[in-house]
Amino acid sequence: MSTHANRRALTLVCLMILASWTPLASLPTASAHGGIMAEWGSEGSNDTGWMRMDATGAAPSSAQMAMSNLMIDFAPGAELSNLTFEVRVNGSNGTWIQEPQLLLPDAPASILDWRGLGSFGQQNDFINGDPHTGRLSPNSDSNAGWVLPGGSTVTDVVIEALRPADTYVSTFRYELVVQDTAVHPIDGRLYVALENAVLQVDANNNPQMIHWFDEEMEPLDMTIDPSEGMLHVTCNDGLIRVFSLADSSLVGNYTSPSGAVIDRMENVGPGYFLAANDASLWQVTVGPNLATTWVNAATLYQGQMEISVTDMLVVSTDVWIATDGAGLFHYSGGSVQQYSSQNTLPSDSVVDLEIAGTYLLIGLEDAGVARRDLSTGNWLATWNTGNWLFSDEITSISSISGWIHILADDQVYSYNTSSLSFSSSWSLADLDLARSPGKNLIPWPSGGARAPAADQVLVDDGSGMFTILHPQVQNHGAPSAGSQQSWPQLVLASGPSFSEMLDAIELNGILYILSEENHIERYNITQHRWHTPLELQVNSGATCIATDGIGLFIGTDSDGIVHISTDGSAIGAWDASDGLSADEVTDMAYDFNSGRMVAIHPFSGMSLIDSNSTTVNETWTTNQGGLQSNQMNALAVRGGIAYLGTNNRGIERIDLVNSTRLSPWTSTGLDDLESMPIAIDGDTLYLGVYDYGVIVYNATTGEQTDLWQRTGGNRPGSNQIPSNEVLSLAVISPGTILVGTADGGAQRTSNGWTEMGSTGNEFADEFYDWDFDNQYIYAATETGVCQWSRSNLA
Repeated sequence: MSTHANRRALTLVCLMILASWTPLASLPTASAHGGIMAEWGSEGSNDTGWMRMDATGAAPSSAQMAMSNLMIDFAPGAELSNLTFEVRVNGSNGTWIQEPQLLLPDAPASILDWRGLGSFGQQNDFINGDPHTGRLSPNSDSNAGWVLPGGSTVTDVVIEALRPADTYVSTFRYELVVQDTAVHPIDGRLYVALENAVLQVDANNNPQMIHWFDEEMEPLDMTIDPSEGMLHVTCNDGLIRVFSLADSSLVGNYTSPSGAVIDRMENVGPGYFLAANDASLWQVTVGPNLATTWVNAATLYQGQMEISVTDMLVVSTDVWIATDGAGLFHYSGGSVQQYSSQNTLPSDSVVDLEIAGTYLLIGLEDAGVARRDLSTGNWLATWNTGNWLFSDEITSISSISGWIHILADDQVYSYNTSSLSFSSSWSLADLDLARSPGKNLIPWPSGGARAPAADQVLVDDGSGMFTILHPQVQNHGAPSAGSQQSWPQLVLASGPSFSEMLDAIELNGILYILSEENHIERYNITQHRWHTPLELQVNSGATCIATDGIGLFIGTDSDGIVHISTDGSAIGAWDASDGLSADEVTDMAYDFNSGRMVAIHPFSGMSLIDSNSTTVNETWTTNQGGLQSNQMNALAVRGGIAYLGTNNRGIERIDLVNSTRLSPWTSTGLDDLESMPIAIDGDTLYLGVYDYGVIVYNATTGEQTDLWQRTGGNRPGSNQIPSNEVLSLAVISPGTILVGTADGGAQRTSNGWTEMGSTGNEFADEFYDWDFDNQYIYAATETGVCQWSRSNLA
């Protein structure tokens, strides 16, 4: 290379595509070979040594990349040859760059192009995105990795490996009790303390529950020391456990001087905390290796009554301590002031404290929300049923994005701190939550890779499902009227809201389960999730449920039959005034051959209704149709024939297509029974006779072909029916039948019996009804709905 001017510059340009400004801002600056006069003889060489380049001037908002120019001076007329150079980085000492590109601008030529390959010198993100979330397929996941330059040496590898978990699904009522929450100061993940664990939630991951601390504990409260990168968890055993914010590992634990349980704890500085229990307020200093110093700052309560600290709030140098039983304590300047029903508060039971601007909000268990202006020290009017609230039973208060939210009984109120006025309010049912009263309001601010995109408030009813309010969105993100949309929800656990279940049917992948208090539980078989129950608008108790493949039919004990859509909207109803044999309905089944719903009554025979009209087509009783008994116990419909189990006359059979009574099936001395279920498998009919067993008939000839009876008493094992007290029957495939008894359930095949009771979380004995799909078998029992995988049964 030769020069034709007095001076020729060789320029190296470093361009960086920035993911953010932060990595650049943290790099120290240095000049490279600048301001030095270079001198050579007639022949010579120049070894510059290592020079550091710092790219600056990035503006992500305008897509402006950072840049650095390296200028090297040569003597006039110099001729250059054997030009060599090396690029070196060292991430361990902070010499690194993010996605660099080196160019010779005069050529032009690209010397190094690391765009799209992450950082050069350090790799802080996986090449396919960080954090990486994957599922084992079948036993490994190899989709997370880095691209490293050839010949590079790796000195340090730090990986935070979490254990995401899908939503916990229960077949019985489950209470998820949230004790406290905290937000990671950098990535914004939400720590949730339950009664027996602490879990972590990522708003942007699937699944959203990303880790469950593998430590046996009963948490009470949490606080974060961001300067030390520690999460402190006070527990019911007196220990305060400490976890790392960097890798979620257990650092260790410490206790109070006497080992007493600490109810509440707040971080107020690097390694400095305030802690409170029923008697004392402590100043705590945590040093290296969790060495602690405890100073008793104040004695809070000296009475004889047992109290507990329910919340603690630090505002500047003032500390407010809420208690259940002794009101509110204010610590300031070394002195303590108590506020209770003896002076200013309307109640001694304080459940929550929140600060909004200069106002201290004091949630009272039974007297609304007391308010104090901290700037003036004046007490303001209490919010209660005398002005703004429907209930004085306050559960929780939150403050975020200029909004205050109050949870009182089953109602959530919103208060605008800018306009100083109450705005929208919603019942828990409006928020697609099934349980009442509500439990918690959990503010979750935006900011961080694991935080939500905008501030939100989680409304908790104890079911494990949290409805999300967005204060910065109009009407807090409520679905528009008339739309099919629902409130957005965070789901950590899913289970039914009621324990007692009466009947069940499946329609379009949803299991509809009739439960206590006139509700219909809904379980999505594909998504493995319980939806909000439907509430029946009837005056009497519901007894049974059936479907015509489109809607739902509910039998009641004094209101006849109610027809509703799958979303709970009323469609129609039939009772005795419409021609029904009686208003009390004990069982129903739909006949697809005749397109009619069959209903039986305990003392009034059978009714047939047209599901597409208000017509009651037929009634069958001893007076109309020639039945031998009006006392009906059980019903099965197959092939256009209704099989009616009577109380004392065996099984009546009705040809529904031809409206003809067939000859009944009766037994000798076994007509007056508590239960007589029926199931049909092709030409085989199974008849359960309570306290006798199961009789197997040829449905074509009417001949008995087998008898399933237990011998040797009602005890498990012995490859036989669990009990002769038969309650339910169901055929799930040719030759495979489910038998429910008063002492367990079992599956019967040609290979024998497989028992299904007395296992799992609930020890079920009484199997009242069955339903199934391609994967699972469901049973309605005295302990709730039980589920088995069909593949696990012989």
